[in-house]
Amino acid sequence: MNIAVTPLPTAPKALLAKLRVSLPQTILPAFELAISLTRKQFAESSEYAGQPIQAEAEGSNGVSLETAIANALRDFRGKLIEAMDVLAPDSAQYKKFNLSLIEDEQMQTQLACEKLVERLGYLQRKGLLALDQRLCKTMELAEPLGLKLPVAPQIFADAARESLAEAGLTDEFMSVVIRQFDQILDPVLS
Repeated sequence: MNIAVTPLPTAPKALLAKLRVSLPQTILPAFELAISLTRKQFAESSEYAGQPIQAEAEGSNGVSLETAIANALRDFRGKLIEAMDVLAPDSAQYKKFNLSLIEDEQMQTQLACEKLVERLGYLQRKGLLALDQRLCKTMELAEPLGLKLPVAPQIFADAARESLAEAGLTDEFMSVVIRQFDQILDPVLS
């Protein structure tokens, strides 16, 4: 059985439009699966018995877990699209990075994100470099994108961490989701 492969467009605007659609369609199911597997793990494993999934926020309006997860998925998709928008010819500047100290509770999430970036950066190095070169050539960019590449592991780690945190999920749950996402994402990127 032959599988038909549709080539990506070579015009910068058409390529960017195609990637804005295809990147979230490819990566979002992996993130959703990671959340689903983590919820199941929290429900069935004695290691996580009694561990809350949602953080208790002061003055919270009591968003249900289903709504929180739907919000996290929506925000994750939005963050992937924002990463693509950096390539738009009219974008003046790349997103600035904010550095700050983190609480002890957030350390596991931070470590899971760093492991995702390190592991996928190593496993997917050749493919990411080749894609970076091709995008630079097609988009007529002067320098390689590096960490700003829309499919860079750092983009996925940041999007996952930020979307889960904004949804009000606990640090323990977030770190397990990101570890699951790390394992699921490698074959998807390949």
